[in-house]
This record gives sequence, C-alpha cells and structure tokens, in this order.
Amino acid sequence: MALVQAGGDGAPVRLAYRPHAGDTLRLVFEQRAELASRPAGATADADTSARRTSSGFRVYSRVIVDSSNAAGALVTSMVDSVEVRWNDQVMPAMGQQIQRALAGVATRMRILPDGAVRMESARMAPGAPASSAVPMASPAMLPRAPVRVGETWTGSIPVPSAGPLGPSADGSLENTYRLDSLGGGGRTAWISVHGFFMPDANQDSVGRTTAGSVVGVLRLDQRRGWITDSRLTILLRTRTGPAADTTGAGTVFDMRITQRVRAMDNRQGGG
Repeated sequence: MALVQAGGDGAPVRLAYRPHAGDTLRLVFEQRAELASRPAGATADADTSARRTSSGFRVYSRVIVDSSNAAGALVTSMVDSVEVRWNDQVMPAMGQQIQRALAGVATRMRILPDGAVRMESARMAPGAPASSAVPMASPAMLPRAPVRVGETWTGSIPVPSAGPLGPSADGSLENTYRLDSLGGGGRTAWISVHGFFMPDANQDSVGRTTAGSVVGVLRLDQRRGWITDSRLTILLRTRTGPAADTTGAGTVFDMRITQRVRAMDNRQGGG
C-alpha cells in the first residue's frame, strides 16, 4: 500500500487498527448480490431477454481482542448466527448449506495496524469449506504512514475465484483511499474508496472478459482502533465467448454487490 498524493491541511495523523486487549466487538457483515444475464446482442434494459436473480446474507459475529501492541492485535472471531436470502426457488437448499457451514466458525488471527490479516488457526463446522474461515474483518485498507486530510493512498485486494464475487471474478480490486475528514477532535476518521477491477492476465484465453468498479466509505473509530462502519458497492460486467467475436454471440452478466460491515455496539464519541 503506497501513499500517492500529498496535500491537505493540519498535522498528519496515524490511521491504524489498535483494538484494546479485553475488548469485544459485535459485528454484522451484510452482503446483497444482484445478477442479471442476457445475450450479448441484447440491451441491458431488455426485460424480455434478461434473467435476474438476487441473494443476500447477514453474518453476526464477535471479535474478542486477546492481546494488542504496536505490532498488531491477536483476536478471536466467532460466528454467532447466519441469515441467508434468495429470490430463486431453486436456491434455498444452498442457503441452508451455507448457514450450516458458517454458523459456529471460530478463527484466531492477527490484525496488523494497516488491517492486514494473518490467520493463526480456525475451527470450522463439520464439512465446511476452507473459505468459511475467512474472517469478518477488513483487508489492508489503511496507510502505513501518517496522512493529512485530503491525502490519498492505494491498495490492492485480491479477489479469489471461489469468493463472494463469484467464479468469473479472477483478479483484484485496485483501490484509491482518501482521508476525507476527521471528527470528534480526531476520534473519527472518514475515508472514501474508489477503485476498479483488474482481471487476471489470462482471462481472454478462457473466453471471458470482466470489468468493474468499486466505491465506498469507511468510518474508523480511533478510540476503539477499528473500522466500525464500512460500505462498499461493487459493479462487475462479465462477457463470455470469444474475445474477438463481433457477431453478438455469448452472454453478458451484470452483477451489483453491496457490502456493509458495522459494529452493533459502536460507542458514543468513539469511546
């Protein structure tokens, strides 16, 4: 993660994950995905040719801070419950499978000051896939050096092919973050996010092209040392078929993903 722009007024501030040992954060992770598919030759608003589905889930978890120092924090994250919703009658069975796989998952991990996660151990439900162990915490979104209001930095978030963005999203999100403002005497930092999807280099060779963007906002509670509210919207468009095809053959998939992670017990004034 690199600082790419200087500017802004006031003294630089260090933005970092610094949770307090013994603290417990109760988090809710919410995601909604809307997918529309259509023949490549049809327009996006052609209702007669498009098929639309939507799904969503909500994960309630607790993060217990076991220890914390300047090098990072050792925490235990436990999934308390999972809610899954589908608008497709074929999908409820899959939703139940996801609920069983995630409920009861416990992970022990180290959170670095910039938000990067290092897994220590995981206890998953019987038969749960390894991806169930993904913690409900932000990737590395914070700068490694102090910044002023108005300054920006960049970061890359890998998107796994089996992750929440679906099997067609092999690549990464290349994001620019900006410290927009500070509130409460510096206790709250508001950070905006703008970025684009960078596909893997071999996507054309498999007859698939994907493009996309991401926008969002983060609220960092400096007293609790945690991002207590994160909202992201990701737009992806994938086209299947030969890259050089100009006949209109193939299929276009438009996906809109909204994600929010928030602390249910966020304290007044960042306390």
